[in-house]
Amino acid sequence: KHTQWGVGAELMAELNMLEKGGGLGITGRFNYYQPLTDAIVEMTPNNDISYMFRGFGIYAIDPLFTATIEEPLGGFDAELGLRIPYLSEYVETWVYGGGYQFKGKDYTEPVNGFMARVEVIPTDFLRFQYEYRSDRTERHQHSGEFMVEVPFSIENLVTGKNPFEDLSDKFEGSRDLHARLNEPIHRDVDVVAILMLM
Repeated sequence: KHTQWGVGAELMAELNMLEKGGGLGITGRFNYYQPLTDAIVEMTPNNDISYMFRGFGIYAIDPLFTATIEEPLGGFDAELGLRIPYLSEYVETWVYGGGYQFKGKDYTEPVNGFMARVEVIPTDFLRFQYEYRSDRTERHQHSGEFMVEVPFSIENLVTGKNPFEDLSDKFEGSRDLHARLNEPIHRDVDVVAILMLM
């Protein structure tokens, strides 16, 4: 079990550089992670017997213990996203590119990688995402995400009105900057760790 603390920053801007197509939306993110726990070194019995040739004989090697080291990594990730003009007037679409670096304190070499993702938001309450990552430990890692956020008003439910009243006017193109401020924070909550056998 490992713990960490982290801090992040996000920057959002709307640049109305184009008269048609809705202008250019930009989102930048930076997250920093610092582990609070040290590497865990465990000595476990080794029940496997290996063999080797030497001279004219075969020798059995039976080491008593194997060392397992699990080290949490600290580091950062960053990305820059652009909303695709014209297409986003019908279906809001974003492309992101970025990178990350994680490194251990005692045992692990730095892990440098890059990531790219596409995010499609057909409505304010529906979000599709595809992400690609690659580094020396996780080569060609693909992942997808599907999110649903349904507006529900308890006040309308109690007063006998439609609790999904805000659902009807959400099928629009690009959101404005004010609406984007409510989108979920994009941060990895998992502790990045490397497991090694010695």
